[in-house]
Amino acid sequence: MSGTVEITQGGGANVSIAQVDTGTTITLQEVITTPTITVAVPGSITGPQGPIGPQGVQGPVGPRGPQGEAGYTYSQEAPQATWTVNHDLDRFPSVSVVDSTGQMVEGDVFYSSANQVILTFAGAFSGTAYLN
Repeated sequence: MSGTVEITQGGGANVSIAQVDTGTTITLQEVITTPTITVAVPGSITGPQGPIGPQGVQGPVGPRGPQGEAGYTYSQEAPQATWTVNHDLDRFPSVSVVDSTGQMVEGDVFYSSANQVILTFAGAFSGTAYLN
């Protein structure tokens, strides 16, 4: 309801009340006999909330995201306790190291520049460093 109700006389002694914005008509018997009256209604009148409707269909698949930054894989063939890795990634990547048997190895990581990292371990071994 928009806040205004128009009351108009119907046939005989009947009176009709019409909500101007929705066109809904309610008939009252023997209330008013004047031709037209406009009544202001404060606020809005609402009914109870209806039930939740059915779920809609799934939308389309979104566009593919941008490619991630390139990584670098370094292989240390000869057993060494210090590995110098020149990667040319122009950043300071994370580093994961595995030995030649596939076991993770922890060591010290020193970034000498945005394109070189020096890895130092407790003992000499061969393996692979993964830079991301």
